[in-house]
Amino acid sequence: MGILSEGTKPLLELEKVILLKSTNLFREVPEHVLVDIASITHEIRVQRDTSIFRKGEESREMYIIYEGEVRLHDGVSTYSVLINRDFFGDLSILDSSPRTLSATTTKDSVLLKIEQDDFLALMGYRRSLMVGIMKVLGQRIRKNEKSSSFTKEKI
Repeated sequence: MGILSEGTKPLLELEKVILLKSTNLFREVPEHVLVDIASITHEIRVQRDTSIFRKGEESREMYIIYEGEVRLHDGVSTYSVLINRDFFGDLSILDSSPRTLSATTTKDSVLLKIEQDDFLALMGYRRSLMVGIMKVLGQRIRKNEKSSSFTKEKI
């Protein structure tokens, strides 16, 4: 991974909490739980055109973009370009299925990485975290079902 120089200051825990609260994934989670989540994040500073992970690799972590841009792709087609406050690889903290897409930075980026083992341990004693995540994932499933129904109706 193309790590950027160490000349920049690491993010403060407060900055991490503010970032977490601003994401759709953690918007339903109480602030005191976000402090716990912030404590298990790992800040990563990477250069442009750096592969974060590749399609088919084992997945055991998710990422949140503090600053920068990440392209989700299959090697040929781009499926999404993500920016500040977006997250990716989130299903990886719930299961360890192989990655379905690759992720590559398109700008120098600052990411927060959350590892599966740390997150699951935190969920074990922070019930409100589990409830908040389940709400957001449920909303995402409903949204995808609506999109799928709309597409079927048009066909």
